[in-house]
Amino acid sequence: METTDWLNTSASVLFGGCSTSETKHISTTERTLDGIMGLGRQSISVISQISSQGIAPNSFGHCLAGGDGGGILAFGTLVMPDLVFTPLVKSMYVTQVLKMIIKKRK
Repeated sequence: METTDWLNTSASVLFGGCSTSETKHISTTERTLDGIMGLGRQSISVISQISSQGIAPNSFGHCLAGGDGGGILAFGTLVMPDLVFTPLVKSMYVTQVLKMIIKKRK
């Protein structure tokens, strides 16, 4: 297993890929990496790999900054006032709609 230095921390090399163009066609076989970044619950996800190697805590933040682009994607803990975290949990839950009432107004 190879190791590398990242942020002054020796860790195993992360598994990942790279794409050099954006086509907006993620379903075609020649562009299967287009726009995809694994942030799921599985051990192969980017955040799970970083966390399991002790590089950063098991959390990430994604902030979109309007229609002109921009924003951030941060791994680990951000220290900012009034920042709210939602934990990454391995268990899954499902909600079920039992009843829906739609009232017509005049």
